[in-house]
Amino acid sequence: MVKKSRFSELKKDRPIEVEWVDIIQHSGWEAEDKREKEEPAYCRTVGYFLNANQHVLRLSSTISDGERDVTVIPKGCIKKITDLERIVDEINTT
Repeated sequence: MVKKSRFSELKKDRPIEVEWVDIIQHSGWEAEDKREKEEPAYCRTVGYFLNANQHVLRLSSTISDGERDVTVIPKGCIKKITDLERIVDEINTT
């Protein structure tokens, strides 16, 4: 999980990439040895940071005139957050 202090560095509408793991579920019949090897889904979501609380991080992929969509990711699922604005700033200064 990402360090607690990392969330406090994020500012509203800052572009970020969140790498996180998600639950998978298969209801079809498969051989047991195949099911024993199943792993969670590794996900990457890019968006604009909205906010975070003790349990979740919220971000939006689209913002328009005070309206936005939302993706809510449990903090316990988050493996890494990349500050995309910082990367762009580094590219522009080199």
